[in-house]
Amino acid sequence: MLYVRRIDIGIILFVSISMIFAPYYIEQAHPSKFSGGRPTKIIISEAGTTIFEVTYEDRKFNVTIIGQGIKSLEFSQEDKVIALENDGTKGVLEVEIPKELLDGEFTVIANNVDIEFEISETATHSILLFDKPDGSKTIVIRGTTVVPEFPVVVMAVLSVIVAIAIGISRFKKVGYRQT
Repeated sequence: MLYVRRIDIGIILFVSISMIFAPYYIEQAHPSKFSGGRPTKIIISEAGTTIFEVTYEDRKFNVTIIGQGIKSLEFSQEDKVIALENDGTKGVLEVEIPKELLDGEFTVIANNVDIEFEISETATHSILLFDKPDGSKTIVIRGTTVVPEFPVVVMAVLSVIVAIAIGISRFKKVGYRQT
């Protein structure tokens, strides 16, 4: 009966780990996929500076862009992407992104080509500086960490479910020993 218990625990652990890491592996399998995201609203647009307000659930984040030609910004939590709609002109852009919204290793893509960029950081923001190529309509900034996909409450509930499943598995083992 110990063999059955190990299989039960193995299945529980496999499912738990799969739920945690599945988004990462899906992202790696389809790196060019961008399913679109949440449109944002412009808070300020003057003298070459545009501030977009990204709303995710009940939280608001400001993404600041210094440079010309950016018409809109979309954020996709699923894809860990900020997509900028460009008017097609080339020029230098500075994009200031809150670390709570998008962080980690960044890549910048325009016209399906990786763009070289410089990055600097403050305690709360990542600042990307790059040249946008002539004719680029969409510029994609991809990070590796994003606003938490699961709220803390959901993770706590999943942990409790796994603990209960392990407890039941152990209880069954003890029950079989007594008979």
